[in-house]
Amino acid sequence: RSTLFPYTTLFRSSYPTDFAISAMTINSATLTWTDATAQSKWEVSYSTTSGAPNDGTIVPVTEKTYTITGLTAGTTYYASVRAVNSDTDKSAWSSEVSFTPGMLLVNEGTAQNYYVPMYGNYADVATGTQSQFIIPAASLTSIAGNQIDKIAFYCTTASKSWGNAEYEVYVKEVENTTFSSTTPSWDGMEKVYSGKLSVTDGVMTIEFTEPFEYNSSNLMIGVKQTVKGSDTGAYWYGVTTTENTAIDGYNKQYRKFLPKTAIYYSPIVIAPKMEVSETTLAYGPVAPSSVQTKTFTIENKGKTDLTGITVSSDNATFTVTEVQNQTIAVGGDAITVTVTFNTETAGQYDGTITISANDQADATIAVSGAVRDANKLYIDFADGNIPSGWTSVAIDS
Repeated sequence: RSTLFPYTTLFRSSYPTDFAISAMTINSATLTWTDATAQSKWEVSYSTTSGAPNDGTIVPVTEKTYTITGLTAGTTYYASVRAVNSDTDKSAWSSEVSFTPGMLLVNEGTAQNYYVPMYGNYADVATGTQSQFIIPAASLTSIAGNQIDKIAFYCTTASKSWGNAEYEVYVKEVENTTFSSTTPSWDGMEKVYSGKLSVTDGVMTIEFTEPFEYNSSNLMIGVKQTVKGSDTGAYWYGVTTTENTAIDGYNKQYRKFLPKTAIYYSPIVIAPKMEVSETTLAYGPVAPSSVQTKTFTIENKGKTDLTGITVSSDNATFTVTEVQNQTIAVGGDAITVTVTFNTETAGQYDGTITISANDQADATIAVSGAVRDANKLYIDFADGNIPSGWTSVAIDS
């Protein structure tokens, strides 16, 4: 006689193919794939760790597409997909795709250029190098109406440094996509960074000190050296062009090249933004019973009214003009605050002035001053040195 045994058909070893990102916003990404079989169930895994789909967030889906929402702009994610027959019968994971919401990559190519976006040679010559290039608006349509927070360029070398060299980075929206002069012009450009530049893991990332609000025009980016450092050249990846889309200001030549550029962007922040003009106020040694005042300003650099502005001092020796629950409207005048140093009693004094406002982190100003003893004679020397012919018998403060 014969006996029939139940059996289970294990899933085929193949997995979904053509796995890709079909659309992306600042905080979402849409994944799509194909499946040659009549499959109706899949699992999508995503996380911020590469190569570990089993440890990611795993979502069951019944269509060959899935949109991940609630992502963090500027963060790189990794995703995979697999087909599912049952809880115990699943295919292998597909090949992994990576994506960064809030990041647009333009001019992605393998062409190389020595001069754009910046020219490392002659960095030992103060203010010796300048470069500018224009990204056409057609490449930037997906970020129109957002703010640019940082940019990155791709170098053929894993690590580069220009020593103590410092640079300024500027941006500006322009009408043209090409240059008509080989002499860089910085008129009307907005400075978004100042400091040293370096390449790490083949990437030179530049964090903007202030975000740049991008509308919809061609975008000109410029890098200008301000402090000399070390002379070292670098080649940059990008694409060749047929027109004068870039210039370098050391050799004063046109460059038919656009560098591979990652643009990190986010929604424009619609909120107030408090800016205080000073972080320290030092009165130095002053005569007793003299009138000593200094001022600072409070501005609203944001897009809504700055409210609840209050100023206080923790040391009665430093008094401030009364500012209590005041408001600066959008585009409104700054508030000027006068700080008066009480000089009646000799001694060294220190304090902190605190500026607060609704929905803002407190700003502080460190204040200090010294009042001289009225019973002592003080002579100030301009250069801090005792004049020739004088003899020092004792030193006191």
